[in-house]
Amino acid sequence: MTARKTRAIVVGGLSAGLLLAAAACSSGGGGSSGGAGGSNSGGHITIGVAAGTGPANALLAQQLGYFKSAGLDISFKPLNGGGAEAVAGMQSGSLQIAESNVVSVIQGAQHGIKTPCFTGGVQFRDDVGTTLESDKTITQPSQLAGQSIGVVSTNSANTVMIDAYLDAHGVDYKSVHYVATGTSNTLAALESGSVQGAELVSPYSRQYLADGGHLLVKNFGPYVKTPIFACWTAQSSWLSSNGAAVKKFVAALNKADTYYYAHPSQAAALISKGDGLKPDANMPDVNFTYSTAISESVIQTWIDLGKKYGVLTGNPTVAQVYQPVS
Repeated sequence: MTARKTRAIVVGGLSAGLLLAAAACSSGGGGSSGGAGGSNSGGHITIGVAAGTGPANALLAQQLGYFKSAGLDISFKPLNGGGAEAVAGMQSGSLQIAESNVVSVIQGAQHGIKTPCFTGGVQFRDDVGTTLESDKTITQPSQLAGQSIGVVSTNSANTVMIDAYLDAHGVDYKSVHYVATGTSNTLAALESGSVQGAELVSPYSRQYLADGGHLLVKNFGPYVKTPIFACWTAQSSWLSSNGAAVKKFVAALNKADTYYYAHPSQAAALISKGDGLKPDANMPDVNFTYSTAISESVIQTWIDLGKKYGVLTGNPTVAQVYQPVS
């Protein structure tokens, strides 16, 4: 089986999963107040968070009281099922907001899932955060041709980023075989030799470098032509009905981002408390870059990249993916 055939099969599986999530939610009830058709302007807002990932600035806004001072009643719910669980929760009303990488939002929109981006989230960073690293025998991108690369998930923003990097260096990205290793198992796969390259997040990236691994990429931003990787999402109907609450949410994130950059050590300590979320123990070391800035051009950039590197089909539009705060 070739790498591209493997990728096509996984795309089919992803599409089916998204459709099943949409079908399951559409057949359910309206959920709690603030669900698909409810108003939550002064009510409780539940945020879905995948433990150990990017939305630590929201945890910081909670710990610093920025949400509360804005009149928002916020709680966090850990997600074990990733994007599919977040979509199901937002459509049923058990969640109002969740974070996602932009490519996943585009993939969902292609299948009628109306949970668009409404503000920016995680950006690529210049320090060693999310990286592409290789075993000790590979020091040039050309040596990855025909090799196996471990990624958190296949047919996703992860593979788009690496394809763009390889393409920029004249490597046949179609020759690469991607292996879904998840977050915690990727380092072990690389060290065991089952993959020759890997997308690693901090602190795993730092650990592998300390063990003598080779760093190929420390910032994918230049290769995908945008610094924005992820965004905050909500169901389209909820956004339309809760404009005031959404604006307050974004304003609180902006305040948290400002604090984060001014007081990194204190911010890490506050984030580690997790507001009962019990985030991954490694989360305080995942010092992502945050910004609420996002635009139609950013969305279009990811659409174009997804189509170029085979993780998107059809003709998704920016309007399906981005519903800015108004």
